[in-house]
Amino acid sequence: MGYALYVAKSPLVQLIFTVWMVLDCAMVLGIIKFAKHERKHAPSVARNIVSIFTVMTLVAMVGHWSFAEWRIANDIGKREGKFYRGVIGPDMTELGYWSAMVCQAYLSASSLCQLVTRQHSGGVSWSIW
Repeated sequence: MGYALYVAKSPLVQLIFTVWMVLDCAMVLGIIKFAKHERKHAPSVARNIVSIFTVMTLVAMVGHWSFAEWRIANDIGKREGKFYRGVIGPDMTELGYWSAMVCQAYLSASSLCQLVTRQHSGGVSWSIW
């Protein structure tokens, strides 16, 4: 959500990030809905999945906002011909790449760990990758 409201510099990019966020929210709702069945081996996690996701989401939002704010405030990635909020500023596309790279690396590693832990690929498909 932070990227849609804070980083995106054009209405089209804001729309794309907003749609992406809505799709991610749908995935999270699916995880929450089926957690009690998937986490039978960890009943405390299944019972507290809403709290766990809430805390994780807040931490992630603060982390992303902090990284974006630090990068923008310190003119890191400032490029001639790139404008942010009406003045020459940092390259927001580059900011998106750097922040998304960390998230994607974590997501890929955790997905592989989940596959090893579950011993099956149930619940995922090639289309989600």
